[in-house]
Amino acid sequence: MRNKNLLKEPDTQGYIESMLKQGEGKWYMAGNVDRIAQMSVENSRAVEESAHTAHSLRDLASRMDLAVAHFKLS
Repeated sequence: MRNKNLLKEPDTQGYIESMLKQGEGKWYMAGNVDRIAQMSVENSRAVEESAHTAHSLRDLASRMDLAVAHFKLS
């Protein structure tokens, strides 16, 4: 019986299916990596925009302080 198991033909169909599934998995992972990279770029842009907005608001607040200082009673 041992010799019979050794002479058994390889499961070619199973091997092919396994390789196809691995290929699909690689494409799926690559797509996810691309999406994560794109999200990272978008996040960086949003952070830069937020920093710019914060700087602009600080500048505006300083100018408002100067404008209001003219109306303060001494």
